[in-house]
Amino acid sequence: MLTFRKATPADLDEIFEKVFLAAIDEMDRCGIYQWDEIYPAKDDIAADILAEEGTVGVSNGKIACFFAINQTADAQYASCQWQFPQESAFVIHRLCVSPAFQGQGIASQAVAEIEKQIKALGGKSIRLDAFSQNPAALHLYQKKGFNMIGEIILRKGLFYLMEKEL
Repeated sequence: MLTFRKATPADLDEIFEKVFLAAIDEMDRCGIYQWDEIYPAKDDIAADILAEEGTVGVSNGKIACFFAINQTADAQYASCQWQFPQESAFVIHRLCVSPAFQGQGIASQAVAEIEKQIKALGGKSIRLDAFSQNPAALHLYQKKGFNMIGEIILRKGLFYLMEKEL
């Protein structure tokens, strides 16, 4: 059973080491070079927690996933012709599932939780960027009803901008 709660400072080491570093190793093993020693940094996750924007999914006492949501986006998002108004849009950041929990529907449950949280905050749409060479992420977001709206180039290459109305 997966339960969601706000991430706390006490979670930081487990989130960074057991979720992110493990996921980066797994992605590298699969030839997906989306994240590295520069991003996401432990400080990025700590900032998510401090701002109370980070959420963890917990299964059997272990952190299975992490994500952050807010209304802040990379400056390049402004170049996109979004379908829904900026003021009611929220952005998903750093959705990551620990390799120990992959293949169990955790990411799908996390997206459902994200939608629930954003609706509770009065949001009307969700935005994100997905690495063009991460087939699992692209499949997840398309399966969950996100539409590709545009493309941007970030440090690691081509990312698709995606959006979903709630």
